[in-house]
Amino acid sequence: MNAITPIVADQELNLIPRFDITVDDRLRHQGQIWLLDRRRGGQLDFVDPRTRELLSVGDEELAGLICSGQAAILRGECDTKDEAYASAAADLELLRAPDVEDADRGTEYVRAVIRARLAYRPKTLELEKVIAEVAARLADPTPPQPYLVKRWVKRAITRAGAAGRTEDAITAADLVAQHGFKGNREPRIKFEVNKIIHQEIERVYLTRERKSFDTLVSVIRTRVRRENESRDSVDQYDVPGDKAVRNAIKSLDRDVVIERRYGSIAVYQAIGPVERRERPEAPLDDVELDHTPCDLFCLDGMTMAPLGRPTIAFSVDRCTGMPHGLHIGFDPPSAHTVLQCLRNGMFPKNYVKHYVDAGVWDIKHSWPVFGRPRRLSVDRAAENLGHDLKALAPDLPIKVIDAKAGRMPRLKGGIERYLGTLNRTLLQEQRGTTFSNIVERDDYDPKKNAVITFEELLELVHRWVIDVYMRRKHGGIKDVPVRLWGEKIQRYRPAQVENAEQLIPLFGRIETRTLRRDGIRFRNLFYQTPELMALLKNAAFLKKATNEHGRVEVRFRYDPSNMEAIQVYLPHTRKHIRVTVEKRSTAYARGLSHWAHNAILAMAKARIDGEIDIADLEDSKAQLAADMDAKVPKSFKVRGRMKIARMRQIGGVAPYGDSVRTTPEGSFEDVRQQELDAEREADAASDEDLTEEIFEPEEKPARKGNRKAKAAPQDTPATSATRQSKTRNVVVPRAEATDDNDDDIDFYAEGAPRP
Repeated sequence: MNAITPIVADQELNLIPRFDITVDDRLRHQGQIWLLDRRRGGQLDFVDPRTRELLSVGDEELAGLICSGQAAILRGECDTKDEAYASAAADLELLRAPDVEDADRGTEYVRAVIRARLAYRPKTLELEKVIAEVAARLADPTPPQPYLVKRWVKRAITRAGAAGRTEDAITAADLVAQHGFKGNREPRIKFEVNKIIHQEIERVYLTRERKSFDTLVSVIRTRVRRENESRDSVDQYDVPGDKAVRNAIKSLDRDVVIERRYGSIAVYQAIGPVERRERPEAPLDDVELDHTPCDLFCLDGMTMAPLGRPTIAFSVDRCTGMPHGLHIGFDPPSAHTVLQCLRNGMFPKNYVKHYVDAGVWDIKHSWPVFGRPRRLSVDRAAENLGHDLKALAPDLPIKVIDAKAGRMPRLKGGIERYLGTLNRTLLQEQRGTTFSNIVERDDYDPKKNAVITFEELLELVHRWVIDVYMRRKHGGIKDVPVRLWGEKIQRYRPAQVENAEQLIPLFGRIETRTLRRDGIRFRNLFYQTPELMALLKNAAFLKKATNEHGRVEVRFRYDPSNMEAIQVYLPHTRKHIRVTVEKRSTAYARGLSHWAHNAILAMAKARIDGEIDIADLEDSKAQLAADMDAKVPKSFKVRGRMKIARMRQIGGVAPYGDSVRTTPEGSFEDVRQQELDAEREADAASDEDLTEEIFEPEEKPARKGNRKAKAAPQDTPATSATRQSKTRNVVVPRAEATDDNDDDIDFYAEGAPRP
């Protein structure tokens, strides 16, 4: 058995390669220059020329310092400009082709001169001989003059040394022209003038008022001239020009300039990195919800008067890109609109089929998305941070409500892009559009060009969502949303609503009041039922509901679109009971919104000094209805029309499940439509009587079918959708054509698998 050979140190075997470095070379280490003093075998001794401090490193240690960027070898008499030039000339592919070709030609002459040992003080005759040999070899018709070759040799050796290379390692990068290094690099204005420029940039230009560049230049020149008034004529400052001021602005960090003038959001939009969020694996794992003003003026379906711009609330599933919920109405973004959109998304969209079967809507496909989201992503608007949505989450249950950082729409880019696509590709192509801003609108008047009623807008948006958006390729998911939804729900089942009776009462705003013998008083209305009053004798309830002051406090939810009833929570049974308003107030409160009730209260308080009774509220309600009817034809202010539309509750609630209503039963809009229906029926009856008198029985014309006689949904929509004419001048983009057939795209086509 052979004996083990002992390990010998690498240094003793001289296995470490040595650096080719001479006393003419320098070492830059951590920003300091060191000169070579001596070499002692594998050790190099460097000395500081100012303090004579010694630095001793080995070849292997020096190689490690150079590799980590802590040290660099500088050869010859190169300066800082040569170092910058050497590093800038590294990538020849980014330079002009003629410059690179000239550098390759010059490199051949330089290398020949160095090989002939003529790099330092060459004789002209010997140099001309070398040039002639290289020119013959390259077939160069115009060989360079000796003085030019000398210049090339000096430049190449200097720049190679700046890169740490010896003269026998010359490359074309050392001779290629770098036009960006040409010209004077020293400042041409005095230090004092430069200080004035930067002070005025800080004071005038870097402000949120965004003063113009011309204003800045004018202020700087005025200040310099005032400084010159106190100086001698031979020591005057030069008045800076536009270029000097622009260069001073460019010298500042771009993100600082943008943030000071436009804010932090503009910084991200201009130079911020694009952050791509990972998409959830399962449908409805993350649903994004947001609002947008509709870029379209819509009309009243009865008077054809412009109502204004409705607010659209949308929720979108991030996993599949499928729209989840929708609400369109004249209520501004609020907890009510958020809850309406959620309710629409969580229940099936059967109302679409009811509208289509009744001949009201012309939509070819279905909307198959419904279920409970596990995570809800919203912004930090007031409606999303209130206790109403937070209290709803554990009851649904929604595991997480993720309120993104304020004013950062990029954190929920899916819904932002979705709303932008809706406005840009659909609504801005219709007559009556407001465009995205006033600059694009120019002299276009959306009120005069509006032709689409609110009911037609509701159909238009549903048709675009169902027949177009779901069935064309989505850039974010790289697939067709409805196809991806069909694939995903085969593997992951979305959480569904198991008990609608328990869930529906939760979609309301939360309040707390004291339960007394006359019931619950809320906004001058009294709510009482025998079941509620019996709780005052229930020991278990009183134990849970009585506070430290001995008062019985109850927590209830109310629907802001209908003040007729509230949902009172029973803490001892953990259930809700429906409590209606007292009988004498039923007619007043049915279909009355919370916002309209507040307006009526304000009118009553202005007329009556004292306690307000239900009779006073009914009188004020009648007066309000009369005022709305009187003001609509005369008022041309958009804000006033939108308030009236909100008061009447046009689009006050979102349809869901089998309910096709878009305004509550008993609301101003519902009563107005019933009155109009009665007038139309009376007119139709009088026309029939007149026809019977004029024509003989056999000559009677065929009776025109009444629109109300059409097959309408069971829950007749409290909109004029069943009486409207077909949509006029409506443009709906078609879905992009794909290679697959319609059966693959339409998940609910005949014969397709169903969840």
